[in-house]
Amino acid sequence: MGNKGITFEDVERAAAALKAQGQRATNMAVRYYLGTGSMKTINNHMKVINARAFERSAQQKDIPAEVEAVLHQTIASVWTQAQSLATQDIEAIRSLARERIERSEAELEELNEAFDAKVEELAALQVKYGQLEAKVETLRTEAAVSLGQRQALEQQIKDLIVEFRPKRKPSETRGKRKADESALHASGVETPSDVENG
Repeated sequence: MGNKGITFEDVERAAAALKAQGQRATNMAVRYYLGTGSMKTINNHMKVINARAFERSAQQKDIPAEVEAVLHQTIASVWTQAQSLATQDIEAIRSLARERIERSEAELEELNEAFDAKVEELAALQVKYGQLEAKVETLRTEAAVSLGQRQALEQQIKDLIVEFRPKRKPSETRGKRKADESALHASGVETPSDVENG
């Protein structure tokens, strides 16, 4: 056959020819018959050939009826037990899953209730904040008005003091001015002397 590589069919034909001659189809015998080929390649092909031959042989053998009946019964029993175990496992898994789902739903409900409570609390705080903000704004406005009124009154008092000062005698003016300034000091109003000294 020369040096070309051998195929599975080559090995299969050689093994069949050796068996037909009443010889054992060993790897060495097949190689000798073919006259070429690596032992590794022949060995790989022979494994497949022998496996197929074993399968054919097993299929051709008749199984006694008693053995076949016991075999079927055993298979049926094993199958029934397997189904029962599988059903039990499935039920256990379902039960566990139901428990976990119920726990998760209860936890979710609690979280939702807590969230709703916080939302209500926040809404109440926002209302209170709005009320306080409005009150602060009102107080600011009132304070600004009061400050404006006070400044206007202070200015009127200063204007009156200036207006009436020249009409008095110097001695009267000094005495009156001191009395007026004392009264203004007592009320917390700034006087012209304070402005001059300050």
